[in-house]
Amino acid sequence: MMKKKEVYTNITPLPSFIPRQLALDILHSHSEIITLNPLVLSHKPISAPRDAPAEDIIQPGTKSPKESKSSPV
Repeated sequence: MMKKKEVYTNITPLPSFIPRQLALDILHSHSEIITLNPLVLSHKPISAPRDAPAEDIIQPGTKSPKESKSSPV
């Protein structure tokens, strides 16, 4: 039996007084996005597993290589 693919999109317009760059900065701030979820009481980073690839190991206070890359806007 093949599963049906479902896609849900929620579009929330931003108020016009919020600059585009501020909105992008907030979206890239993973901690801020996580705490916006009302079900999240707290969160903290954890250490990578010992067998994790080097590119997956992030030092506290630094951005991952994926976060450091600038994406076209």
